[in-house]
Amino acid sequence: MADAGAGFLLSFTNSPIASLDTPHVVVETGPHHRVWQRVVSDGLGRLLTNSFTELATGLNYFNQATGKWEESQPQFQITKDGYALADKTQHKLIVSANLNTAVAVDLQSPEHRFQSHVLGLSYFDPVSGKSVLLAEVKDCVGQLVAPNQIVWPDAFTDFRADYRLTLRRDGVEAHVILREQPPSP
Repeated sequence: MADAGAGFLLSFTNSPIASLDTPHVVVETGPHHRVWQRVVSDGLGRLLTNSFTELATGLNYFNQATGKWEESQPQFQITKDGYALADKTQHKLIVSANLNTAVAVDLQSPEHRFQSHVLGLSYFDPVSGKSVLLAEVKDCVGQLVAPNQIVWPDAFTDFRADYRLTLRRDGVEAHVILREQPPSP
């Protein structure tokens, strides 16, 4: 279509415009979120920005070296001294190779430091207030069975039970795995 008075020519076509879609990229991060964005063409030459927010507890940790929030990586590294170290989550964790030590687990949260160790396994009767010790922790060496998991096999006296520690990006879990029936109280 031509407009003789203006001295220029306008034309319209139905041919598709080359795709201007971009991949999603992270444009904002925090301890528990990431904002993802991408730019797309609507087919008429207009660019639209699409975004969504990803939420998860402990999604990112603050990297002191870079000064930025980076994606949490819940995994242990074994140090030359035999400790298991995890420092790429919001909870920094140092774990002793031997479960039977004064500070077997040293956890630094964003607000507090927790140092702990396992004493043993016991039964407790909340009605009478009585308790009985079933087994004590004994010297045992932890095994890295997954990047984020350590198991101390046969960790207790008197009956077979393992102790397992699992690091997640949102915290730490500990479980006792019974390998045989515990004795009756």
